[in-house]
Amino acid sequence: MQNVYVGTHMKGVAKGSIKALRVVESPEKRIYLPQRSWFSDVAPAMNWHSFENKRILGTVPVEEDGSAYFEVPGNTYVYFQALDADGRMVQSMRSGAYLQPGERYGCVGCHENRTGDVPKMEKTPLALSRAPSKLDGAYNLKGLGKGTPPHLYSYQKEVQPIFDRRCVSCHDYGKKAGEKLNLACEETLWTRQERHHGGGARPRDHVAGHQRALLAVL
Repeated sequence: MQNVYVGTHMKGVAKGSIKALRVVESPEKRIYLPQRSWFSDVAPAMNWHSFENKRILGTVPVEEDGSAYFEVPGNTYVYFQALDADGRMVQSMRSGAYLQPGERYGCVGCHENRTGDVPKMEKTPLALSRAPSKLDGAYNLKGLGKGTPPHLYSYQKEVQPIFDRRCVSCHDYGKKAGEKLNLACEETLWTRQERHHGGGARPRDHVAGHQRALLAVL
C-alpha cells in the first residue's frame, strides 16, 4: 500500500495516526438472507456490510508515510482495516483482495478513487525499504505482539456473552438504562443489521464507531 491516507473518507485523518492494518479473511458464506440489497450479504464475493463469520489473520505495521508492505496467504479472500494507536478501526475496506501464490498486489491507498489520478510519489515508500511484514496473528494492536491463533470470529459467540454477563441485567429491554443503551442480544443477524445500519459509504468516524454510545459508557 502506497499511502493509507489516500482514499474514500480519509480526509481529516491525521498523518501518522494510522499505526497498523488488520488483515481479515472472509470465509465461505454460511448464512442465506432472503433478498439481495445493500442490507444483505448474498453476493458470493463482496464482503461489504457483512455480519457473517470472519477470521482475523493478524496485523501489520503502517509506516509514518502511510505505506505498508506485507504478506498474505494465497488463495484466500482477504480485506484490510486501518487501525489507530488504540487498535480502533478508522476505516474498513468494502471489497476485498484475492491473490494467487507468489502474486504481487499493490494499491494507492485506502479505497482510493478508481477513476481519479494516482497521487504523485516523491520518493519510494518507507515500507519498501524493508522486507515484507509477516502476519502476527494478533487481535490487538498494542505492541503488535503475538496474538491468538487465527480462528473464526463471531460477534454473537465472543462479544455478546460478555455483555450478557456484565451489562444486560441493566441495559436490556424494559429497563431504564436500556432506553439509553441497549446491549441485549438481537434475535437475528438481519435484525441487528437492519436496526443499526443503512446504505451508503460511511465516514471514517462512523465506521470506526468512535462516537457510539457504547464507547462513551466504556
